[in-house]
Amino acid sequence: MKIVPFIVAIIILTVRCTEEDPKIDPVITWENPSDIAFGTLLSSTQLNATADVPGTFVYTPTLGTQLSEGVNQELTADFTPADESSFSAATKTVIINVTSGSSALFNPAITYGTVSDLDNNVY
Repeated sequence: MKIVPFIVAIIILTVRCTEEDPKIDPVITWENPSDIAFGTLLSSTQLNATADVPGTFVYTPTLGTQLSEGVNQELTADFTPADESSFSAATKTVIINVTSGSSALFNPAITYGTVSDLDNNVY
């Protein structure tokens, strides 16, 4: 008769272990983006997180947002896996700096001339 409670205990433990199988955490890869100049809208250049499983990302702030000038601003990606029964949702945060000044790029292969204004200032 002592064997019956033992068998019942094993069955209960087996069922509980099966029911509590943990979901797998996806791996999110997203590096801190390069600095951007004030006035630059957030694009897929900055909002480019990837996951090791299929799913979707929602970014905060969103695509097309113009950030204020400043350093160490947070960008967040919330990931929802396509297979929510096997994988957990995940969040990743990175830092971006928004600098003042121009975002103009000059081609070093070109020799640029000068220009003078009405006050004879040469640029």
